[in-house]
Amino acid sequence: MILKKTKFIELKDFLNSSPSSHSYLDIDLSYSNISEQDVSALGLALLNYTNLSNLVLQLVYNQIGPHGAQTIGIALAKCTSLSNLELYLERNQIGDEGTLHLCSALANCSNLLKLKLSLDENEIVGEGLSGLCSVLANNTNLLNLELSLDENQIVDQGLSYLCSALANCTKLLKLQLSLKQNLIGDIGLQGLSFVFEKCTNLQNLILYLNQNEICDEGASALGSALGKCNKIQNLQLFLESNQICDEGAINLGSGLAKCCNIQNLTLNLSYNQIEYEGPSGLGSGLAKCYNMQNLTLNLSGNLIGDEGVSLLGSALKNCTNLCNFKLNISSIQFGEQGGLGLGSGLANCINLKDLELNLRLCYIGDEGASALCSSMAKCSNISTLLLDLSYNKIGAQGASGLGHIASCTQKLILYLSGNQIDAQGASNLFPDLKKYTNLLELNLDLSDNQIGDQGTQGLGSALANCSSITKINIFLRNSQIGGQCASALGFGLGSCINLQNLYLQFFQNQIDDQGAASLGSSLANCINLSILGLDLRKNQIFSAGLSGLGLGLVKCVKLSKLTINLRYSLINDDGALALASAFASDNKIKILNIFMDHNDISDPLKLKIKNKYLKSKRLIDENIIL
Repeated sequence: MILKKTKFIELKDFLNSSPSSHSYLDIDLSYSNISEQDVSALGLALLNYTNLSNLVLQLVYNQIGPHGAQTIGIALAKCTSLSNLELYLERNQIGDEGTLHLCSALANCSNLLKLKLSLDENEIVGEGLSGLCSVLANNTNLLNLELSLDENQIVDQGLSYLCSALANCTKLLKLQLSLKQNLIGDIGLQGLSFVFEKCTNLQNLILYLNQNEICDEGASALGSALGKCNKIQNLQLFLESNQICDEGAINLGSGLAKCCNIQNLTLNLSYNQIEYEGPSGLGSGLAKCYNMQNLTLNLSGNLIGDEGVSLLGSALKNCTNLCNFKLNISSIQFGEQGGLGLGSGLANCINLKDLELNLRLCYIGDEGASALCSSMAKCSNISTLLLDLSYNKIGAQGASGLGHIASCTQKLILYLSGNQIDAQGASNLFPDLKKYTNLLELNLDLSDNQIGDQGTQGLGSALANCSSITKINIFLRNSQIGGQCASALGFGLGSCINLQNLYLQFFQNQIDDQGAASLGSSLANCINLSILGLDLRKNQIFSAGLSGLGLGLVKCVKLSKLTINLRYSLINDDGALALASAFASDNKIKILNIFMDHNDISDPLKLKIKNKYLKSKRLIDENIIL
């Protein structure tokens, strides 16, 4: 039976409500600076709700101390019918004493099946954690437990006590344990083996152990413990910013290899001390998870280098059942060897549908980019590909090989900002785009390169051949583009006969009046365009350019939603009036967003534009900021 939930976000509304009408309460007083007197009133009111079966109590970031926690505890102790309890008390000052008061109350809630308890940043050290462990050890009917103790002062011994208590919760199907930014080391993790040995029904496990003091021994112990979780289907491990090296990564992989029923895995090992051997062993273990379909792996900020990336690719080639893969190896320096090995491995994942690769700040250069993309072109079944190659020192040679990946996907998201791509590189980016008839959506970021006018023209010519594409987003911030070439890009897009959704960012370039007018005229050829966004901030557009831009855009016969951003330009009254006049008689656009603030437009004209020129019954939504 679905229970009706009643939510309160004001204390006074809850205090004035009728107790008899509620069995499922959600009270959210977070960030309300409630006083001890308010907490007392809340506790007294809750005493009237003894028949509650579901309670969500959100008291995040207030000034609740031990006395306030005791008041809440007294009320909870009377709610003996509770089956689901969510209590969020993070960022208060309840300390050990307040935690003990809460635990005394929870001991009476013997019917709990689902418990979410968040006590982050509450100065919990020893006694409070011991009391919590005692409560958990006696709540043996729990099926779902989410416990968050981030940023307290928990050490190895505390985690060991907690593990001993959790081992009694043998009916658990889901466990989420968050212990970020504590003082946990290798010894503390050894207790997890006992938990997983006893909790044999676990299907969903989430562990947040970020920013602790875990080394190889602890990671190995965790791997050994996970090897006993043979029913786990969904696993998320967050171990970033510890001191794990190759040995720990290899043994963690060996443990994961025994989790034969895993379907979904998220593993974050970023910013540890893993070198080239670790990824190979880790990847070999993951390859033995034969039922795994979805994998998110973060190894960024480690020391794995060229050889490590190549070995990781070799190991991943055996993950033949993967459907969705997200890999983050940003801030790891590698080149041709790593690119070729990674690309070749991914090409063997024959069932891969969605792929995300974050390779920012890897300095892979031309050779690495070419090797990666030439091998990835064989990934014939991918439908969505996101490739982030920002800030990698890629030049014209590397860019010429990147376009080949467009052959293997329907949706391509390619981030290339902050490289060394010049006019030739941009022109050669998609040399055979007309052959890629499967490509339906393109997101391309070439910001902060040196593509200039010639490169923009070449890009437009390439896109003109893409007849199947329906959605394009192009980001060309600070790319040394002039007006004539912006219109050349627009002319190329006009040949994309199926294009329906377009966003162009020309922020901080040198587009002038003629360029803006020509851009509008060329986009008028996009006969099926229905949604258009233009970012023309910080260019050199005056009145004549805005008139031509507007008159061109109103000729887009199917355009229904238009967003234009012209902030921080050189627009005066004449320019603003010219643009507004162009749209005044248009009957097609239903959603209009125009941003022209931070220009030199007089207040009387702003009012006139809003009330006369751009005020129309045809618009179902508008946002005009002048």
